[in-house]
Amino acid sequence: MSVSKISEGNIDEYKKILPKLVCENVVRACYIGVESEGRDGISIIVWEMVNEPKTGVKRADVRYIVNKDMEAFREIFEYFLDYADSHSLTISFELMKGVSKDTKDYLKEKGFTIVRGEGREVSISVGDLVNVTSKFRRDIPDYTKSLGELNPGELGRVIRKCLYCGTLGVVYDLETINVSYFERNVSCCLYTQGEVLGAFFLHKNVEGNLEICLLAGFSEDPAYIVYMLCYTAMAVESFYTQDTRIIIRRYNSAMSRLVEKLFPGAKTVMVTKDGVKKTK
Repeated sequence: MSVSKISEGNIDEYKKILPKLVCENVVRACYIGVESEGRDGISIIVWEMVNEPKTGVKRADVRYIVNKDMEAFREIFEYFLDYADSHSLTISFELMKGVSKDTKDYLKEKGFTIVRGEGREVSISVGDLVNVTSKFRRDIPDYTKSLGELNPGELGRVIRKCLYCGTLGVVYDLETINVSYFERNVSCCLYTQGEVLGAFFLHKNVEGNLEICLLAGFSEDPAYIVYMLCYTAMAVESFYTQDTRIIIRRYNSAMSRLVEKLFPGAKTVMVTKDGVKKTK
């Protein structure tokens, strides 16, 4: 047996094994997927590289596991642990799919406890966003623009502002990702006289859901966030049905507070995750 990396060059080989959403993400720079094939089948681990410049957090979030052969799984999990250790990463689990008893027992041996519980992601509808913003919709300044309205130079300035400020949301590969990843008709920014005051990026994933990737105001004025929320609410209402789902990952305390304030009844996505941190 040997460990192989999953990449854009060989992703077609795994499309019958991995969900579409995992296949879409695993080829990105901030995701790593490895596999090993044993006598009973293939085992796979996919993790997300979390690097938050503002907080200094560096973490490996295990997002998906396939375990068809225990010996192969042990091999790739040891590879994963060595990788995390050599890159000084903490480890967490947030799996959309459950794990087998054998896998749980093995992870317990390694110092992890896997439980079922609330994940960081919540789900709202386009209708929810429209209804909430209608309560405080105000005159949106004319310098609120969709990403599609910006020329390449202006769009590059928005991206550089985010990178310079260490504001990545959940786009940990913002420096390398193609801007076509974002829905340019509904993503927006506050851009005036060459200055970037805010950015709101959304992505339409392969399942047809919108994912909020980044929401940031580069000012103390909270109205900038309101402007962008209102602008995007009106835009998504034009391009999507009311029941289209919007996925929000509560990636920091500010986003958690915003979700709790605006969408207190938001549906929490249940996941299989770590109950305690690994101890050395």
